[in-house]
Amino acid sequence: MTCAPDLRPIRADARRIGQALDHLLENAARAVSEGGAVTLTAEAGPAEVRLTVADTGRGIPYHLQAHVFDRFVRRERGGPGVGLALVKALIELHGGWAEVESEPGKGAAFILHLPLGAALTAAAPELQLEDGVSP
Repeated sequence: MTCAPDLRPIRADARRIGQALDHLLENAARAVSEGGAVTLTAEAGPAEVRLTVADTGRGIPYHLQAHVFDRFVRRERGGPGVGLALVKALIELHGGWAEVESEPGKGAAFILHLPLGAALTAAAPELQLEDGVSP
């Protein structure tokens, strides 16, 4: 994991963010072949923290990228997909958003954008937000 030195704490439901990251890391690990790599990076933006899970796997075909976060879209590896839809929903509950960047054959990166002030106004009331960080 790479963490920028200027990273500020965010107010977030640690369990929900952990679920989202776990799912992305598991997907990335399945996408890489032997000798491939999976990275987790945290970077600071002016009003957000970006968490990126990237892999050197097979990537996502261009025509599927627009639908990767849709529910019940059949994936290459089988079954209807709900995992990435769940990731998107968990991040949106925090007032953030998720995106994918991929080039077929060269891996994929899933970027989670979490606002620094994911509190009272932006976040859903069902989240268990950590205290101690001012919005």
